[in-house]
Amino acid sequence: MADERRSVVIVGGTAGIGRHLAQVLAKRGDEIVIAGRDRTRAQSVAAEIGGRTRGVAFDLAEPATIASQLADVVKVDCLVLTAIERDNNSVREFDLGRAQRLATIKLVGYLETAHALASRFTPEGSVVLFGGQARERPYPGSTTVTTVNGAVSSMVKTLATELAPVRVNAVHPGIVGDSPALQGKTELLKMGLARTLTKRLVTMDDCVSAVLFLMENRGSTASTWWWTAAGRFSELLTEGLATAKTANSEMSDRAEDARQSPGATTRGEHVAEATRLSIFRTMVEIRRCLKRANDLFLQNLVKGTMHLGLGQEAVAAGFAAAMEKDDYTFCTYRGHHHTLARGVSMTLVLGELMGRQCGLMKGKGGSMHLTSVAHGMMGSYAIVGAHLPVAAGAAWSAQYRGTNQVAVAFFGDGAANIGAFHESLNLAAVMKLPVVFACENNLYMEYTPIASVTAVKYPAADRAVGYGLERIVVDGNDVDVVLRAATAAIAKARAGDGPSLIECLTYRQGGHSRADPAKYRPADEVAEWLKRDPVVRYRDRLRELGIPEATLASIEADAVAKVEQATEAAKASPAPALDAALTDVWADGGAAWRN
Repeated sequence: MADERRSVVIVGGTAGIGRHLAQVLAKRGDEIVIAGRDRTRAQSVAAEIGGRTRGVAFDLAEPATIASQLADVVKVDCLVLTAIERDNNSVREFDLGRAQRLATIKLVGYLETAHALASRFTPEGSVVLFGGQARERPYPGSTTVTTVNGAVSSMVKTLATELAPVRVNAVHPGIVGDSPALQGKTELLKMGLARTLTKRLVTMDDCVSAVLFLMENRGSTASTWWWTAAGRFSELLTEGLATAKTANSEMSDRAEDARQSPGATTRGEHVAEATRLSIFRTMVEIRRCLKRANDLFLQNLVKGTMHLGLGQEAVAAGFAAAMEKDDYTFCTYRGHHHTLARGVSMTLVLGELMGRQCGLMKGKGGSMHLTSVAHGMMGSYAIVGAHLPVAAGAAWSAQYRGTNQVAVAFFGDGAANIGAFHESLNLAAVMKLPVVFACENNLYMEYTPIASVTAVKYPAADRAVGYGLERIVVDGNDVDVVLRAATAAIAKARAGDGPSLIECLTYRQGGHSRADPAKYRPADEVAEWLKRDPVVRYRDRLRELGIPEATLASIEADAVAKVEQATEAAKASPAPALDAALTDVWADGGAAWRN
């Protein structure tokens, strides 16, 4: 549809964003119907816009009049509902009439317009609704606006279901800096500007760009887009995927929550193809390397035990793609996937697991202590939760030195019940430290279901409010979702706006360690999560986005070759000499006691 003339209806097209959109579309040659409350004004604006533009008039607050005014619209490729009613209505000084009018415009008028045109949408048609950021960031006097904009987000899901295959999405732009209606309102503009990280308000051009993208992208539906503090628009969690309940109802509820994934809607995210392929390469290499580590253990070439992150690749790859080279990573003994994601070679990782001189720690650390300062990988910690205050300390150091670095601390769901977790969050929030706490909730703390020992549904995110932080729960098996959440949180931290806590719902594809056969997990639960394998899922998405099969196969073949080469190099490396035990104990490289 991007290269064809479209038939577009813009409700609220006589002013502001709607009018600006109509002007852009008119230059493309589209047939446009703009609707406003006043017929004379609508026809006058249509004449000014020119091209194939005409004006009609109706008031969304009087929904009974809508259908008749749109009766002569033959077909609709896109309906844009951008009409708004500015309202400053608090609970203490409540204007009932204004509240009723605003609610009618968006909650009834929007729906009636969609109803009136439902039979005339083309099969590949789309609807774009406008809300606002007051739903996420209420302010004094936004009582009605906040409530109504929240309802717009729910309306999207209903319309997407009932109008399918017509796509329905919502945009929440917040304060638009160059909107004619806001000119001269200095305090309001300052308030909006203070909430952005880039110190830049979105513009009408930004809004039009978002609408055009949603009009033309066939992979996005039932989604809610809003401009983050970084001045870009991003998509929130949307489409739910229905699945069967498992025998373990508590665990099933958590698995089902994670299955509420943006899936299809994230396919249109503005991520460069090179970035997508890099992320896919990272995930595939992690998967291949960890599987090889498992094989080497079974061959008795890895001593002790291992705690592999098979199935959790999306968390590592998504965060790594959002981080700068000098940012800090802190993780647990299940940290191989994060180590690889930060760029440490397979040879160094496999060599360390096998206790060889070529290993990352020269064979002295083993599976649970992978560290590479050169890669920003500041350690894997075997004591549950012990690294969280260390990560906060690193963030404080960056803040004190003014380096603009961000620390990211990964931890399991069980650590959310550890005292260090709460102490670290409190300190980070009080000091506004540039740190992101990322919980990899794989449903089990060692052998125990996290739900059986935790008072809240989400062990990390549901505690966030206690420290003044936003409750963020994302699908940790969808790398696009992880990337988006990580990018926003890291940008917030880097701008000096303090920490974030993100709970990533995921699932380990094996036991707690190599010593654990994981027989305690219900078979149907395991089967359901395996269907949502993050690597397979992302591969399928890339193919749907038009990435050639040959390109994906080449990346997979490269990963296989790298694993083979790393395996042979590690096997060929000798074990560390005995005197190596007396090196690197102190910062000077030796072991001599310093009195």
